[in-house]
This record gives sequence, C-alpha cells and structure tokens, in this order.
Amino acid sequence: MHLAAGMAVEVDGTLDLRRHSLNDAKERLKERIRDGMALRWRTLLVVLGPNEALKQGFLAFLTTPQAQFISRYAQAPIPMGGAQAWVLYLGQPAQLETRSKEEA
Repeated sequence: MHLAAGMAVEVDGTLDLRRHSLNDAKERLKERIRDGMALRWRTLLVVLGPNEALKQGFLAFLTTPQAQFISRYAQAPIPMGGAQAWVLYLGQPAQLETRSKEEA
C-alpha cells in the first residue's frame, strides 16, 4: 500500500523507536501492538529514524507470526516521517483471515 507523499493519515497511536536497540525496539513494538489491540486502535505510526539496521529488523518482524495483528502497512507520508516511519493498520486475526479469503 502506498500513501501520497504530501498527505497525513490520522493515527490512533505513535511509537518512536529512534535511539533504541533492535531487541528493545522489537519488544516495545510488540507491547504497543498489544496495547493498541486492547484499545481497539486501527492505526499505529512507528517512527524508526535513519537507522538502517532498525528498519531491516522492523521489516523482518512484519513477516513473523508475532505480527499477526497487523493487517497491512505502508511507509508514512512525508509530513509524518516519510522513509523513516511506517503506518501499521491493526486488526483481529479472524478479520485478517476473512479479508484474505475475500481477496482470493
């Protein structure tokens, strides 16, 4: 999914992972996603900053079963961090399975 460069997206929560180690960032991300699901958030903005290792670790995390509550994600629009931030769209696993079956 791509978002237009100049637009902003309304998000329910934000997580700033700049200056965190990769392991700490993963733990904080998992915790924030759990919090967001409990609060019924639809979106979460994750700010990574310019750290390439953190970005690669983040993208790898999105492919794991621990990311089951993330239905999709997109690089943030420029006003929200651009290449240094991502917008996560959250959903329940049952909703995700239904959506995947409908798209097939």
